[in-house]
Amino acid sequence: MSGWAKGRLCAFDTETDCAEPEDARIITATVLFLGGGQDRVDRQWLLRPERPIPAEATAVHGITTEHAQEHGMDRAEAITQIAAEIEGAFVHGVPVVVFNAAFDFTVLDRECRRVGATVPDPASALVIDPHVIDKAVDRYRRGKRTLGATCEQYGIDLGEAHDATADALGAARLAYMLATRFPAEVGERSLAELQAFQVEWRARQSASLQEYFAKQGKDEVVDGSWPLRVFSGVVA
Repeated sequence: MSGWAKGRLCAFDTETDCAEPEDARIITATVLFLGGGQDRVDRQWLLRPERPIPAEATAVHGITTEHAQEHGMDRAEAITQIAAEIEGAFVHGVPVVVFNAAFDFTVLDRECRRVGATVPDPASALVIDPHVIDKAVDRYRRGKRTLGATCEQYGIDLGEAHDATADALGAARLAYMLATRFPAEVGERSLAELQAFQVEWRARQSASLQEYFAKQGKDEVVDGSWPLRVFSGVVA
């Protein structure tokens, strides 16, 4: 196989204290570089919380407020470091793999704004989102589209789900499998082409979900922006 999947990739994942990206605070994060004939490089962060971690969030990722307070690092310092790693990948043209990118990049964007760190701009970079791609190339498959379920579909052992490092690595492996299994749609496209297609695919997927909600009588609004939600000008 030729194409971008044989080159260097960066994978990024966060675990947070809630599921709303405008309000979520990062608890742990991982940025790892792998592939391209070079050694794998991992960077991991545990952040000191600025507010109690809800029990439901701890039930997902296993990190308590007490543990993060004792072992976590300064939030501003950690967020600045995470952003710098992502920006470095962008600057050097290394594609960043993020499963459900609009969540993690929005969380990072808002966290950077809270602490005054430089905000990486994924809209002008190279992003690979296996969540968006899988839903586009295998549109009618039934079942869940979570990271765990999608990894299982492609024969990938995710290991410890909701661990930022395991999830980042799982997303990178998914990107490789999608490029291999769908060469015309994914693997053989240039990264610029794939970026443009993902914007279009995400918009269509969001419109379809919005239509479904309308038919169900729900008034939920689906944000179709990708790979980052539009900033309202107010940080929660």
